[in-house]
Amino acid sequence: MRVSRAAISVTLIVLVALLATSSCEESDPAGPSTPNPAKATPLPDGLSDRFGPLPESVAGHPVTRGAAPGYVSDQACKKCHAAEYESYQSMGMARSFYRPDVEKAVETLGETFHHARTGYRYVMSARDGKYFLARYCEDDQDRRFAEFETEVAWIIGSGNHVRSYLSQNERGELFQLPISWYTGKGFAMSPGYDRVHHQRFGRMVDRGCMFCHNAYPEVAVGSDLPHRSHLFPRKLPHGIGCQRCHGPGARHVEAAENEDAADEDIRGRILNPANFTERQREDLCMSCHLQPESVRGRMMPRSFTNPMYSWKPGKNLTDFIKYLDHGTEAERSNRFEINHHAYRLRQSRCYVQSPGKLSCLTCHDPHRKIPRIKQAAYYRKKCMQCHNLHDCEMEEMGKTIDPAKSDCVSCHMAKARPWDVVHVTTTDHLIRRKKPATDLTAAREEEFPEHRPLDIGPYFPTRTGSDPLFDVYKGFGVSYSPTKETNTQWRLAFEKTRPHSVAAFVTVGRGLLENGDTTGAISILSQAVKSFPDDAPAHWTLGSALLRADHVPAAVAELERALALDGGDPGIQGTLADAYWRAGARSKARSAYERALSSRPNSWKTWQSYGYALQQMGKRDDALHALQKAIALNPRDSYSYAVSAAILENQGRVGASFQILQQGATLSIDVEMDLVSSLLLTDDPTFHDPKDALARATTLAKIHPDNGRSHLHLALALLIAGDGASAATSIESARRHGGDPACCTALYALVAARRKDRDETGRLLEKLRSDLRQPNEERLRPRLLHRLRSLGLLRP
Repeated sequence: MRVSRAAISVTLIVLVALLATSSCEESDPAGPSTPNPAKATPLPDGLSDRFGPLPESVAGHPVTRGAAPGYVSDQACKKCHAAEYESYQSMGMARSFYRPDVEKAVETLGETFHHARTGYRYVMSARDGKYFLARYCEDDQDRRFAEFETEVAWIIGSGNHVRSYLSQNERGELFQLPISWYTGKGFAMSPGYDRVHHQRFGRMVDRGCMFCHNAYPEVAVGSDLPHRSHLFPRKLPHGIGCQRCHGPGARHVEAAENEDAADEDIRGRILNPANFTERQREDLCMSCHLQPESVRGRMMPRSFTNPMYSWKPGKNLTDFIKYLDHGTEAERSNRFEINHHAYRLRQSRCYVQSPGKLSCLTCHDPHRKIPRIKQAAYYRKKCMQCHNLHDCEMEEMGKTIDPAKSDCVSCHMAKARPWDVVHVTTTDHLIRRKKPATDLTAAREEEFPEHRPLDIGPYFPTRTGSDPLFDVYKGFGVSYSPTKETNTQWRLAFEKTRPHSVAAFVTVGRGLLENGDTTGAISILSQAVKSFPDDAPAHWTLGSALLRADHVPAAVAELERALALDGGDPGIQGTLADAYWRAGARSKARSAYERALSSRPNSWKTWQSYGYALQQMGKRDDALHALQKAIALNPRDSYSYAVSAAILENQGRVGASFQILQQGATLSIDVEMDLVSSLLLTDDPTFHDPKDALARATTLAKIHPDNGRSHLHLALALLIAGDGASAATSIESARRHGGDPACCTALYALVAARRKDRDETGRLLEKLRSDLRQPNEERLRPRLLHRLRSLGLLRP
């Protein structure tokens, strides 16, 4: 595998958000056909290879089984290839993934990193030889709240440029942590986290990420299909090793240990990329160093039929990864991201006009790192294989510069700051004729576009033309900004091609469900469980779709079937808990929530749902505990603040109720609105403060003029301050901007009652009864109803 000399460690740590999970109905006049499972690609048994049953070990090294059979520790390579092994250890790939080692720490441990955009504070520390990452917030009185800590299980990245951190739960799921260590900069937010609403401690690391960040793990056959859970054993390889480029090494070592084995037989049991075709060598490098785009959507959907860890050097890469791209030629040439080595090189005139002559191998030796002091001369020599230094038209090549000492790369492959990893600079592999006129390394913000153009096409059109499923894979590309039309096109493409793979049914069904096409998802997933009745993800995803469509009994049945097939999956447990709750089976729901949280304790949404269930069951202290867990995991969980405050107030702990609202108000405008209503409507004179409430509400309405809730709360504050006319104006603003109709009517009724207009008050109260039939989660609604009752305007 060929790697960038400057960016290898960065490339190997950047975790790309490639995850996708979670109308109009058009039926096929001929009726849905049933796929034939017999046509699905058979999976190997994971216990043998072309030579027969795999040995338990070779030369004292265990041999892997399962989805990636025949691999051994890279230490086995060292015996015969010591020089290559030792020089390879200097490469970023060899140090791309490993356990934390306090003795080798490069971070500043124990110091607080404050992320101004979120207000969160992070501290990386070490205890008992282990790394721990803590995150907390501070309120206006410097009191800590929303505190959370997790152990760092793995470090990803060589440290040449950056180290990122992963946690791992008992089930084997990996999660990226919010901060990374950038060499020369210190701690900063991890890629994708430089925004307010990031994924906190819950960003799951999937096989697509780990495929390029570490050697293959030993997992069960079939577990690496795209619709399966992303699980990793506690014991994992440390870094990208020799066998990622040379293939499984057990048989090679086995033959090398046999004194009677012929050299030809020994060599024949390992892959040598030097013997590959040019395309095979390119595919090997591009398997990790080509990503058309990470910022938007899913541009690299995985094959439905070829398991991920079955890819080996020499195989056709596009049989495993379906590369997509979008935009005009100019737009593509402008795009620069961290994993754009091959993407940019392939746009260069040097590459395009010299087919077969320029590749990753031209400049990069995967076995050794070029010392920095020698890099200019080394790469200059590579350029001079085709170019003459005296022909260079760069201004820097004037008389004051010695051509023999010039650095071609610094001008023609200038460093730039990637769009998606903004805390580093790395070599742009677009070979330019002229040095860029602007500073490509200038500081920039991460880009999080809301929509993508729908001009999705294949990155490799000559390879994709014969793929009958391309339109199905293309659907993943447009899933970033779905429309009713694109959902329908995706579903029709699926129905037309009828892929004979459960992974196809489940991944497309999940995509449609996430896109809001519940009807289409149910149609496809119903076919999935009929054709593949023993597939847990199929039943789980169908159950999720049925629950969203409010078919609760059917959802429970599907989710219980999924649980019977895979009883340990916390996702199934959590969805089943929601379904039990909606079905009225409260005891079952509570048990399912507890089982889900025991396996995946970092799910704030599950803690929130569990807390709500406990509160409804009258288990208020238990509910408070669960809701505080939710807040610790997601400090902007406004719902958990509100319910916690309500529980505390009902328990007579008014001071604690106000404290939690004051803390949440430092992070969430919704919580600040709840604080406003509490300041206005509390019966405790110690905390009743209409003046503070009016000031807060006025500011919120100015900052968020299009937020109906802000105008509702301002109207209430104005009304209590005695300014009925201004209150009426704010109520009208709330109505225009989507405020809860029942709250608007209740406030109008209070205005009318203040004017002592009995007829108008009566009419509005009658309208309020009608408005209340429309469900709404506005938390001001019960407070206003209580206010109306306390004034004798509304019967209990």
